[in-house]
Amino acid sequence: MGAGLKHSLLGLLVLILGLFLGPLNIPINVVAQSYFLGRGPFDMLFEKAADSNADRTQLKKHWRPEIFGAGLIFFLLLLIPVLGVLFAPIGTVTGAAVVFYTRKAGQ
Repeated sequence: MGAGLKHSLLGLLVLILGLFLGPLNIPINVVAQSYFLGRGPFDMLFEKAADSNADRTQLKKHWRPEIFGAGLIFFLLLLIPVLGVLFAPIGTVTGAAVVFYTRKAGQ
């Protein structure tokens, strides 16, 4: 199963389970969806930067705050009607690439 499909199904599961949490649904859903939405742009970068699955796993652990940040931006941009759907993927992928390659060049 592909990573995108897996994250979509996990996001749907969090959304459905969140219906039973009442007022805690919103913060739990924002955190979970932010992580799932942020993984997409970074997964593409990690595939190019890492040779093995173990290396990708280490990169995911190291870049977790940036993944949450990119996902949160993606999530917030999706709240803008019409324009959010158009610009959220472009902005998030571009931002993830800039952060990743800028920090990688600085090391």
